[in-house]
Amino acid sequence: MSVKKKHYLHEVQSTRPYLDKDYIQAGRLIACVVGYLHPLAKVISFPKYLVAEKGKSVWKREGKVYIRLIKTYSIQEISKSIEMAEELFREYVYYDKVLGCKVVGIPIICIDEHYMPEKRLGELLKEKNLSNLESIAVELAKELSSRSNIPLKSLGVTGSILLKIHNERFSDINLVIYGLRESWKVLDVLKNMDISKCDKEWVNKIIKVYNVPPETAKEIYRRKVDKGVFLNKNFSVSFVRKPEEVREKYGEKVYRVIGRIELKAVILDPVESLFFPYTYKIKPLNVSHIFRESLKELVCFNGVYSGIFSEEEKVVINGVLVEVKSSGEKTYQVAVGSREHPGFIKLLK
Repeated sequence: MSVKKKHYLHEVQSTRPYLDKDYIQAGRLIACVVGYLHPLAKVISFPKYLVAEKGKSVWKREGKVYIRLIKTYSIQEISKSIEMAEELFREYVYYDKVLGCKVVGIPIICIDEHYMPEKRLGELLKEKNLSNLESIAVELAKELSSRSNIPLKSLGVTGSILLKIHNERFSDINLVIYGLRESWKVLDVLKNMDISKCDKEWVNKIIKVYNVPPETAKEIYRRKVDKGVFLNKNFSVSFVRKPEEVREKYGEKVYRVIGRIELKAVILDPVESLFFPYTYKIKPLNVSHIFRESLKELVCFNGVYSGIFSEEEKVVINGVLVEVKSSGEKTYQVAVGSREHPGFIKLLK
């Protein structure tokens, strides 16, 4: 499929930078924006839906069906979606030398729509004739805003409600909180709210799909508060940096996977662990002295580990060693949930 050429000053004028959990549409392809590091004039994303005139799907809008391209957010499914994009939209797929992996980078000139979660929630707050799912999403947003004392403009709604393709029976509620301070305040509120846990089958799912060790999976289920059930609807809460909180610019650091690694480490600082890629400052305990001083971060590409581990906890990390070059300096990360090797994190008692 060829890329439709447009003048750079196209009809979509974004009011802010592209952020994690936004959605974009380019022709028949709808993709979810990934992270905050985007090349000039491109947006890194993963394909989520294919718009069709007909077909089998529970997601529909205005006579069109939205065929979901991935079943879960596992690395295997993301990889499949990129392979599918290579077949259908090969102009968008390339190897990124900065990020050190194959990505889907949609040129800004090809983007027809930029769906922003905070804008959609703002619309829902003003609308009078809401569906049941939309009403519950608004109620949850108001509850979190009130309890955490943050403005509603710091919240958004993503996923199928953002795209207006939600199915009242099957769709979940996916809220977004913007800002570091705001995110931790909401997380504290969620810990103290009387909200039902998601189904225990979720434990088996993360063991099978995300390779999480069984005992750690049970502990994650116990600690996980950004997923649950509110007014009989499943919900999740994601945390996103404000534009002014995005410190790293694309190209300032260059990433290269070296190989697999397993180590023990102590969690030093979890403050960045709410934002993709979910990052913990760590102190390695049993690695070669060559890496001991320069291996400082655990980076998770899997939201299962978001905001889970606390300061001073000890973990076993199975992942890949990543070299990070910046301004002539070289440091290292250990990454879990990469396409090269999914790996796992095991909590030590």
